[in-house]
Amino acid sequence: MRARFGRAALCALLVLPLGCVQLERRRTEEVRRVADEVGQRTALVFPPKWAELGAHEPSPQAQALLADGLDDDEAIRVALLENRSIRAAFERLGVAAYDRVRAGLIANPLFSATVLLQDSFPDVELGVSQPLVDLFRRSLRMDLADVELDVARAAVLEHLVRVSSHVREATLACRAQLERARLAQETALAAREAEGLTIALHKAGNVTDLELSTRRRARALADLDSLEAQALVVERREDLLALLGLSNDPGFELTTRLELDQLPAAPAADLESRVLENSLGLAQLEARLRGAQARAGLPRSFNVLGNNSAVGIGAGKDDVVGSWGVGPILSVPIPIFDTGASMQSAARAEALAWLAERDGLVRDLASTTRRLAARQASLSERAALARSELLSLTRRVVIETLQQYNSMQIGAFDVLHERELELKHSRMALDLWEDAWRARIDLDQLRLGARPESHRPSGSMGG
Repeated sequence: MRARFGRAALCALLVLPLGCVQLERRRTEEVRRVADEVGQRTALVFPPKWAELGAHEPSPQAQALLADGLDDDEAIRVALLENRSIRAAFERLGVAAYDRVRAGLIANPLFSATVLLQDSFPDVELGVSQPLVDLFRRSLRMDLADVELDVARAAVLEHLVRVSSHVREATLACRAQLERARLAQETALAAREAEGLTIALHKAGNVTDLELSTRRRARALADLDSLEAQALVVERREDLLALLGLSNDPGFELTTRLELDQLPAAPAADLESRVLENSLGLAQLEARLRGAQARAGLPRSFNVLGNNSAVGIGAGKDDVVGSWGVGPILSVPIPIFDTGASMQSAARAEALAWLAERDGLVRDLASTTRRLAARQASLSERAALARSELLSLTRRVVIETLQQYNSMQIGAFDVLHERELELKHSRMALDLWEDAWRARIDLDQLRLGARPESHRPSGSMGG
């Protein structure tokens, strides 16, 4: 008996490292599978190696990208390398992969020992049993673990798509805010010129104290707006650094130019069907639905027996005869109080709940797609109109005002007023342009499978 036990223990010790290798292999396979899916959805190459946990400096790969400045795609690659929320999401995927491997393992046998003292003679009973239903439920366990793995995989993909979209939005906000700060600085300069002219006229007695105070107030407001715009430049850059996973600012530049004349193309005609086809939220709900339907289809006996039933072999020593006896062991619960109906009904109710939630999400995705498409179309049309007509007409007015000023038909204040209007209309056109591209980023995120978390109002990231 000792020899057999020794051989069994040796086998277990040999199998243990093999199981660890299998677990790590399964985790690596899942990471690679998701990486391939990321490439298919976003056309981005997933980094072969993450930055080390606890490292304060960017990885060599990220440093190489940062050295020459970042365009939008390179910024996303840095985020894939350094963003710790992405690393955390993949670690959670690893947990699901480990659970899938464990679900395919047969339950460990149960060893039992009983010692009864009767008349100072011990009565010893030994037994080894195997959970009975576990052998039959292994396939179900693996199916349910596959469901959880599918959910985890879709959740990681959804998180990656969201982070990628947030990075694009952050780079957009940085570029737009730099332009907004430039316009605010020009507005403040124009306000100071108007104030200087007013002071000179006031000394000559040509303007009142009220007019002078009004001009000074306008200059002070313009200075405050300029300072706020500069502060928001720093904030927008910090937002980007946080998404990239950088603990400090390495001083990189964004190489993607601010093309104010370029507007997003119209959404594709089949956008709604592509959104429903690629939705990772729907994929998670459908996986949950499959799991609930599988549990609901189980016979009641499976729910009653569970892991409390076992079959095995036992040995007992007769204290009178002094010899050992061997016989089978069968342990099953008696379905008196729990007949398994409640678990089955709960699984059916859960399946109906997931079905209702899935149908609700389908309708919501369709509505969100139409709303975002209409929003992008409207913003693009308004942004185009603002640049092609409003700004064009405003600049023409400024030129004609200068011509009249040079011919002494109007005063300098008229020129300054039109210049202020030009800057104001430029900021308006910039806000519309930024919002149009933000709507397009939301649509792209939806098309890639992740539902946008919120829709920000106009100019919310730009001050």
